[in-house]
Amino acid sequence: MNSFWGYADTYGCAIPLIILLLRKRKLSREENFLTWYLIFSMAIFGLSNYLADRSIPNSFLYHLYANVEFFFIARYFSLIIRNALIKKIIPFAIVGFVIFSVLNILVLNEPLTSWNSNTFCLEFFLIIALCFVYFFELTSSNDILQFYKIESFWIIAGFFIYYSLSFSIVILYKYVAEYNSVFVYRFWILQIMFYLLKNVLIGVGFLCRPTK
Repeated sequence: MNSFWGYADTYGCAIPLIILLLRKRKLSREENFLTWYLIFSMAIFGLSNYLADRSIPNSFLYHLYANVEFFFIARYFSLIIRNALIKKIIPFAIVGFVIFSVLNILVLNEPLTSWNSNTFCLEFFLIIALCFVYFFELTSSNDILQFYKIESFWIIAGFFIYYSLSFSIVILYKYVAEYNSVFVYRFWILQIMFYLLKNVLIGVGFLCRPTK
């Protein structure tokens, strides 16, 4: 994979971060969570690519990444979703996800040396479900009349597009990687394109008014 696509997961995070730096406005609490999420993502993907270029195993980083990413994104949802029950469930979902990740390593035959398909599948499913909750609340409120001006709409739209379109790729990656390298390359390029679109939409969100 050439350097443009190979390092897209690293520099893609810079798109919304640059917009934040150029924007003259104090960060909201929600934006703070996303900022640290983007910085963490850039660091993990940068280290992963560094190790991969030197043929050093990097699968353990993705086990770590799935847990930390879900924490940041789930906490972001807890700040913008109004439903009190969902807000109470989210902390338990985070703890449950971490427990599942540990069991996945110890019991479900996905050690730190292998791609963690089970963990990512569960993470993507939970994030997609939270996106549906957000969109349901948005369509049930007066904010829907000016949704294009709301920061959280663009951010959640980015999440929904990326995680829903990449869901099948994450499922298939582990099982076809050893047998069909052409398939893996083409579909991974698609996944990277969805990833870049996600970051562009987060950047668009940062240009809009903060979520109340």
